[in-house]
Amino acid sequence: MFITRRVLIIIVAVLVVIIGGLGIALFVSLSNANSAPAASASTPTVTTSPTKTTNPACVAGIVQSVNSNGQSFIVSENKGKKTVTVEVNDQTTYTKRGQSASFTDIAVGDRVRVTAQGTCNHRATTITAGTIMIMLPAKTPTPTTSPTP
Repeated sequence: MFITRRVLIIIVAVLVVIIGGLGIALFVSLSNANSAPAASASTPTVTTSPTKTTNPACVAGIVQSVNSNGQSFIVSENKGKKTVTVEVNDQTTYTKRGQSASFTDIAVGDRVRVTAQGTCNHRATTITAGTIMIMLPAKTPTPTTSPTP
């Protein structure tokens, strides 16, 4: 049996469309695989505030001082060019190295990443924190000894 050139082109075009459709279906199914499964009656559902998950970091920098009353601390951003007072309240959540933390875990020299409880205003000098991620302390230069001449 002899296949004409026109029929061969049509067959190839149909195969390309089918393979493309399968590729898109695979992509969609894999991208949905990371989403939360449908809630069932026996599985408890955990919800979080949308402002805490959708807000990018409002303040990121190094803690310069911690207020002893446990209600605020000062963060230096942009290599010390800007300071922001971060206020906390009972809705503020804390994490340190992926674990739950508290205000007492914040120390001078720590790197922090803070999201605001409301809309973030990057020009504000004071914000109320929604979440605070405490990271490793800022690196300080290690003193080295030089040979004596």
